[in-house]
Amino acid sequence: MTVTLRNICKKYPRKTVLENVSLEFESAKIHALFGENGAGKSTLVNILSGALLPDSGSLFLDGKEVSFKTTKDEVSPHKALAQGIVLVHQTPLLAPQLTVAQNIRLSIQQKIHKEEITKLCSIWAPSLSLHSLVHDISGNQRFYTSLLQALLKKPKLLILDEPSAFLDAQERKALYKNLRTLTQEKVTVIVITHSAAEASLQADTVTVLHEGKVEHVYKNAHEFSTQPLSEVPHASQTHCTCTKPCFTMEQVSARPHELAPLFDINLRVDFGSITAVMGMQESALETLEELTCGMLQTANQKGIITLNENEKEKETNTINLSKQKLSINFLRKHKTAIVPSDRKMRGSNPNISVSDMLYCSPENAQKLIQEAQIQIQPEEKVSALSGGMLQRLILAREQSLGGSLFILCNPMQGLDVASQAALTAKIIHLAQNNKAILILGATDIPLSICTRVYQMEEGTCTLAFQKNV
Repeated sequence: MTVTLRNICKKYPRKTVLENVSLEFESAKIHALFGENGAGKSTLVNILSGALLPDSGSLFLDGKEVSFKTTKDEVSPHKALAQGIVLVHQTPLLAPQLTVAQNIRLSIQQKIHKEEITKLCSIWAPSLSLHSLVHDISGNQRFYTSLLQALLKKPKLLILDEPSAFLDAQERKALYKNLRTLTQEKVTVIVITHSAAEASLQADTVTVLHEGKVEHVYKNAHEFSTQPLSEVPHASQTHCTCTKPCFTMEQVSARPHELAPLFDINLRVDFGSITAVMGMQESALETLEELTCGMLQTANQKGIITLNENEKEKETNTINLSKQKLSINFLRKHKTAIVPSDRKMRGSNPNISVSDMLYCSPENAQKLIQEAQIQIQPEEKVSALSGGMLQRLILAREQSLGGSLFILCNPMQGLDVASQAALTAKIIHLAQNNKAILILGATDIPLSICTRVYQMEEGTCTLAFQKNV
């Protein structure tokens, strides 16, 4: 299905979201939609999927003009679905009390055989248990559940809203391999992504939106590249001159029941430096985050962890994991700032106020909000924050606590290009102020700013790169 948009406009009282957008998505290709938060990507795909009506403009499917408007001038997603257009949301709406299989059946209007669901699952989501309750499954499994719902509807146009947000590197690779197979069956795919590398490597074309307008269309995705970090300070400015480490792991091993094991991890983070650990979640990166953030309390641990609050400290705080587990209380006591991967539920709580999340009075919360350059009031709920805003506020909170060691887990996840550049500048600034930075999950991190880079693979951690310090 070839999709053509001509002069699409969408305005709200105080903002023009889309302004005269004209595009063509050729049939049987993977098209990436790229742009900053607020560029208009979600609005555009909501119009394509019949969830939103444009104020003006035309939509054509295979050369024929269509409208998803009812006789009452209301929007009708069912009309879009009848044309073969299916949207998979980043955060799908699922029934938590039902199983994965029940959710899939619930979304399909027609009778579907169990064998068809099982076969599709084995191809697209082999790790997904159809018998699990949605309440108990992780973010990537929720995405797969929604994806299976979409595929069973036999789409001609499949739209994916940030499909990689919850997927590790191997899952992303498998997803795009299957999407490529899908295009061979004449299905058109549109993917919203914040990852320039993903857009360039996996898509056929890249459309860049900026402030509601088409900034550029790359007919060959490999020609697309972005340099969002060109204006941040050069990595040499983070040069570490200290000799005493802030944080170390020596021969650390762990065998938790439900996570991948760790084997003999050796890792070092110096004051005034940035250390990054790359790897996939199933390579035990998730386990490393749990242990490093003091959340892994399984008995099967061994090895030595050291933590120093400052360079001048004579005595080193040491934990023998065979006798004592690393806890969040120990980390907080010794000035450790933590930004977890799960920022919504572990780093905060969507049901509390912003000032409560920041651990301070409304007056001090307002100062942190202003420093983070966010438009929100201290008394508002955390749920009102976007992912990028929440990221900036949590980091501002942690910095205000006076930490020496900063543990940043998947810090670029869900951020647009401008936010990634701003965060990179912030990380460099912290290192310049002699903070020790440990990044767990280095996707979209410019490795040139790092003093050390480790690679996680099959539960082991290998030093892949080190600058002279």
